[in-house]
Amino acid sequence: LAPDSQTGTVQARGLELVIPPSQRYQGVICSMKESFGFIERADLVREIFFHYSEFRGNIDDLMLGDDVEFSIQMRNNKEVATEIEKLPDGTVIFEDVTTDKVTGRILKTLKTH
Repeated sequence: LAPDSQTGTVQARGLELVIPPSQRYQGVICSMKESFGFIERADLVREIFFHYSEFRGNIDDLMLGDDVEFSIQMRNNKEVATEIEKLPDGTVIFEDVTTDKVTGRILKTLKTH
C-alpha cells in the first residue's frame, strides 16, 4: 500500500489474487446416461449429479465403476459435481460408519506392532 503522490489516496500495487482451492471429494461413477450421470459419493451415502461437460478429459474414457475426484457447486438449489477428474483404480475407499450402539463381547484381540 502506498499513497498516490498527486491525490494522496492510498492505493495497492503488485497484488496477486489468491483463490483458495475448492474442496475436493471422491466417489465412483454409478450411472451414465446420454449427457449426464451420477457419482456415488465416498463421504456420504448419497449420489450426486454431473454433466459430461464437467469431466476434465475425454468422456469416452469414463466408465461405470471408475474412481473420480470432484468439486461441488450449487445449481438450481441442488448440489452438482464439477471439475471431475478420473483417479487410478482403487483410490476411492468407502467406509461404513454407524452411530448405532451394539452389545457384544470381544472374542479375539488384535495384535499391535
